[in-house]
Amino acid sequence: EVAKTPSTKKSLGITVQNITREMAKGLGLKKETGVVVTGVEPGSPAADAGIRTGDVIREVNRKPVTDVQDFFQKIDKARDQDNVLLFLQRGQNNLFAAVTPR
Repeated sequence: EVAKTPSTKKSLGITVQNITREMAKGLGLKKETGVVVTGVEPGSPAADAGIRTGDVIREVNRKPVTDVQDFFQKIDKARDQDNVLLFLQRGQNNLFAAVTPR
């Protein structure tokens, strides 16, 4: 299942999907929680923040993300904020990215 941020609302400019067991194994993940970034629009807030295809989003504003639906619920709740703080896993590295939806 691939989900994209609805265009009528402020957007991060990414597409994400749930992490399958096979995907988790291929990415070297121990858990199937979070969402994997499957696309980043050039010039989008996510691109400006350095988010890349293949990044795994584990948290939104320090709250764990379980799946695509949970991710978008947390993003919707955060839309009025100036920045959304994402906790990412990129390969063996963990990092934070502050994204300003627009």
